[in-house]
Amino acid sequence: MSQQLLLLPHMLQSIEVLALPVEALEARLSKAFGENEALEFRERRRRPRQRDFDRAQANQDLLAEVPSRRGGLAEELDKQIVLLELSAPDAAWLRFLVGALDERGFLVLSDDELLALADQARLAGGRDALGLAIARLQALEPRGIGARDLREALLLQLDRRSGDHALLARLVEEFLDDLSRNRLPQVARGLGIDLARLRELLEQLRGLSARPAAELTSDAAPCVRPDVVVERDGAGFRLMVVREGMPEPIVSKRVERLAADRTQPAAVRTRLRERIGEARALIQALEQRHTTLRRVARALFERQQRWLDEGPPGLVPLRMGELAAELAMHQSTVSRAINGKWAQTPWGIVALRSFFQSGLASSPEVSREHARSALRELVALEDPRAPLSDDVLMERLRRRGFDVARRTVAKYREELGIKSSYLRRQF
Repeated sequence: MSQQLLLLPHMLQSIEVLALPVEALEARLSKAFGENEALEFRERRRRPRQRDFDRAQANQDLLAEVPSRRGGLAEELDKQIVLLELSAPDAAWLRFLVGALDERGFLVLSDDELLALADQARLAGGRDALGLAIARLQALEPRGIGARDLREALLLQLDRRSGDHALLARLVEEFLDDLSRNRLPQVARGLGIDLARLRELLEQLRGLSARPAAELTSDAAPCVRPDVVVERDGAGFRLMVVREGMPEPIVSKRVERLAADRTQPAAVRTRLRERIGEARALIQALEQRHTTLRRVARALFERQQRWLDEGPPGLVPLRMGELAAELAMHQSTVSRAINGKWAQTPWGIVALRSFFQSGLASSPEVSREHARSALRELVALEDPRAPLSDDVLMERLRRRGFDVARRTVAKYREELGIKSSYLRRQF
C-alpha cells in the first residue's frame, strides 16, 4: 500500500496562473483565446471602485504610446555612415569597426587583433586603412564612440573650442584616479587652481558620458503595471485586484451547442468537449488566482496599515510564514501569489514582496527598512565637510533605538547607494 499526491493538469495550471503577474496573465489569455475556440470574452461591468484601475490603466496606455528611444547601435551608426558617401572599401572598414564595438561603444581590441579579423573579412589596406577608419569612427555621433578606454572617451567628448579645454584635458589625462578617490585638494594643487575653480571644471565633466553608446542602445524603460490597487479609506483601506478591469473569459454558448449537437461527427463533438473542458479549467484557475491574490493582499495590508499611513518608515516586520499560517495556506502558495506582483499605493507602485522583511536581530519588532530610513536621514543631515563614519553612524542609530553592528551599517549604506565617509566629503 502506498499513498501519493498527484498534480492533475488543471491543478498545475492553477499553480502556473497564480504565479503570473498581470502582463504575463494578459499574454496567457491572449494566447488561449487564439488557440481555443471555446473561449470568448466579454467586458466586465464597471464598478465605482474601478476608477482606481482606470487611472492606472490610463497612465499605462499613455506610456505605451511613447516610442522606444532608438534602434540598435549598429543601425544608428550605419545611418551616419551612409551620409558620409564613402567608397565601398572605406564604408566596409567603418562597418567592420562598428561590429567590433562593445556595449559601451568602446573599441577594446588592439590594432593587431583588429587587423587579424580584418584579414579574415578580406579587407585590404592594412594599418593605414585601419587608422583612417578609426578616425572616421571617432568622428561619428555621439562623441566618444570608438574610444579605447574611459580616458579617451572623455577626451573625445571635450569641446576643443572651449577656453577650459586644456585644463579639462589635463584633468582627464592626469587626475582621473585621484578624482575617483575624492582627492580634490591634491588635484587642485596639481593643476595650480583653487577648489572653487576645480568644482567648475568638475561640473563640466559631469556632462560627459562614460558609456557613449548608452543613448543609442538603451530602450525605453519597461512600465511596471500594478496587480493590486490599494488606497486609504478613512480608518481602513480599499483594495482591488486589477483582474476586475480585464476582459472576462467565458465558455462560448455556440461551441457548447455544437458539442451537444448529435448531427455533428463524433470526432468533432469529442474535440469540442475537450476544448470546453480546457476553457472551464482556465476560467477556474483565473478565479482561484483572483481569490487567492485578494486574500493575500488584504491580509498583507491589514498587517501593514502603518505603512499606508507613514510610507516606508512605517514598515512592520513580517515573515511570509506568519501570513501563510494566518490564512491557512502553504507558504509556497503565498510566495507564488506575491512573486512578481506590484501594488499601486498612496506611496507609489511597490513590489508586494518588499512588504515581507524580518526585523533586526536585536529588535525583531523593528523592520530593516525603518533602520535604513533612519540611516538615510542621518546622512542627509550630516555636515558634508565632515561626513559621519560608519562607527559614528552606528552609535547614532543605537541612540535612536536601532541596535545594529558596524558591518550592518556598512551593508545598509551600500544598499542605499551611499558612499563611504571618505568619498562623501566635500572640500
